[in-house]
Amino acid sequence: MRATDLAVNDPLEAVLAEVRRRLAAGREGNFVAELGGPDAGFRLYWGRLNATAAPGAPPDERYYLDEVRPAGVEAGGAIDWEFVPNGRTNVTAWNVAEAIDRTHQLAVGLVVLVREELDESSPAEFRSIFCVYPGGAGSDSCLVRVTGYSGSTYTVQPVAWSGGAWANDGDAVSGVPNIGEIQTGEQGYLAGPSGANVYVRMYNDGGEKYLVVHPPRMT
Repeated sequence: MRATDLAVNDPLEAVLAEVRRRLAAGREGNFVAELGGPDAGFRLYWGRLNATAAPGAPPDERYYLDEVRPAGVEAGGAIDWEFVPNGRTNVTAWNVAEAIDRTHQLAVGLVVLVREELDESSPAEFRSIFCVYPGGAGSDSCLVRVTGYSGSTYTVQPVAWSGGAWANDGDAVSGVPNIGEIQTGEQGYLAGPSGANVYVRMYNDGGEKYLVVHPPRMT
C-alpha cells in the first residue's frame, strides 16, 4: 500500500493505518514483521524505545529498545502494544534520521519500525536501524533495490511487494546519494556484498532523491 493511498506523506503512518484496520477487524496486526528473513539479508520488527540510558556520551543517534507487537486498538484508535514473548530486549538501534547531526531527540516509549540488517563486519552480524525524524518531519519515500554504485552515488530500482516477492515498480533511478555515509571508508557501503540484493528506502524531498542509511558503528 502506498502512502498516497491514505493521503499521508509518512510511509510509516500508512503502515500503522493498515495495522489499525486489521486489528479493528479482528485480524493479525503484526503482518509487517513477516517481511524479510535471514535469506533476504534483513528482518523487520517493531521496537519501543526504553528508558535505559543512551549508549553514547554525549547521547547520539543510538537508542535502546525492546521488541513489541500490536495487540489491539484502544479507545480513540491508538494501537495497544505488548512485549513479544522471548523477544529482543535492550537492543542497540541506530536512528539514521539523526545520523548527520548526531542528535538524540526521540521520546521514551515511542514505537518504531526497525530494520535488522547484516553489517560488513567479519563475521557479519545483524544490526538494528530505523528512520524517524524528530518532531515528525519527513518526506515522501519508496523502497528500492540497489543496483549499482559509481562516482559516489547509487543507481536504484524502485520495487513494490507483489505476489509474495519484490517486483520492479517503475524505472531505475541513477545519481542517488546516500547522505548517511559520513565517515571515512563508508562510501559505497550499500553496493555489497557482491551478488546480494540490498533493499533500502529512497526519500524524495522537493524532487531531490536520496538515501539515508548510516553504516552501523562496530564499537
